[in-house]
Amino acid sequence: MITIPSIKTAIWLHRAPTGELLSNVPHTARHHSPNGFEIGYRGSGPTELALNILNQLLPVPRRPRLPEVTDQWTPDDWKAFDHWQQSIVNLPNGGSVSRNAWELRCSFRDQFLSHVQLEPGQSRVLDIDQIAHWIERELANL
Repeated sequence: MITIPSIKTAIWLHRAPTGELLSNVPHTARHHSPNGFEIGYRGSGPTELALNILNQLLPVPRRPRLPEVTDQWTPDDWKAFDHWQQSIVNLPNGGSVSRNAWELRCSFRDQFLSHVQLEPGQSRVLDIDQIAHWIERELANL
């Protein structure tokens, strides 16, 4: 029996007997790969997985609470709205991710996913604390 950890504690990757890559990462941001998640190389599948992992850990910031009518916005309201807009990336399919997730996706792929090889039946667990430390270091360099 396979025990799947919570995404809050670990990223779980498993190669099914069919060859399909299974994961505990929700596929909420669709942009790079027409075939979904993958690992073991520097292409669209691992980049898609990296973007979705980071989308869970660096979510889109909440839109600031502002008056509904823009005529009532103050200069500070416009500044807050502009800051919020610059902190997200809108994807062509209508979804969005945080700018930080977008900026770090390829580096994350190269650091954590592109070298991982799994045979059918094998699993790999990536530690969230290790990923969080990596994110902290990378964000300091953006």
